[in-house]
Amino acid sequence: MPNPSIITITDLGFAYPSGSSAIFELLSATLDRGWTAILGDNSCGKTTLALLLCQYLSPTQGRISPKLSILICEYCSQSIAEQPRNLDSFANDWSRRPVAIRRTLGIADGWTYRYPTLSGGEGEASTTRLFPQPRT
Repeated sequence: MPNPSIITITDLGFAYPSGSSAIFELLSATLDRGWTAILGDNSCGKTTLALLLCQYLSPTQGRISPKLSILICEYCSQSIAEQPRNLDSFANDWSRRPVAIRRTLGIADGWTYRYPTLSGGEGEASTTRLFPQPRT
């Protein structure tokens, strides 16, 4: 049975009020149930998309559904000063998708358990943007 999508992004656009152009326009995607990592080049809009998904920002066009009232969505800051609230859940999830995300990002199995002792680069890799889990 296929994994049903949990978030649908339809024709999404966003521009910062002070910006000269849109960060993205007409972005459409689906995110499946479970963990999802947002990966891309520097300054391509990963953080902006994460903030939109967690409803810290509002899109200038399009929509994200459903609303977060039925989801748990966590934005993990790029700062590694504090351990992300959902890191233990991510570390203890051994289903295919989180394991693949950890392998792709080069996150060693023990990193998430020893977060306070990680180097800056290891901590940064461990706090990538991770989304969403359905509320139970």
